[in-house]
Amino acid sequence: MTPAAESLASEAVTVEPALFAQALARARSIPERVDLAARELLKLGFDSMCYDFTPVPLTHQGQVIAPNLVEPRNVPESFTRLWLEKGYAEIDPVQALAVRANLPFVWSVLEGVRADLIARRSP
Repeated sequence: MTPAAESLASEAVTVEPALFAQALARARSIPERVDLAARELLKLGFDSMCYDFTPVPLTHQGQVIAPNLVEPRNVPESFTRLWLEKGYAEIDPVQALAVRANLPFVWSVLEGVRADLIARRSP
């Protein structure tokens, strides 16, 4: 359990949607809004996050297109290089679901997923 999650286990945490919406409205840039979201998510026990935007998320054949804008927070420095430059965004199962989803969803990492991704990236 992460330190943030441990502290949550011992105290009640609330996020005030109206206050958060007001703060987002006052923010002057996407990076500032992502910083606000990252702080709110930290209160809920999420240590890292990534916001991405793709105006056209899929090719005509239904393949995921890498995002045009990526704003990671508290992720390893290698994340952006691997995810964008090495093509992992195009095979990321979370990204594949996100570009097709109309509602929020929860993603859980299952045993064996990493091996499957490596196999799909190998020539």
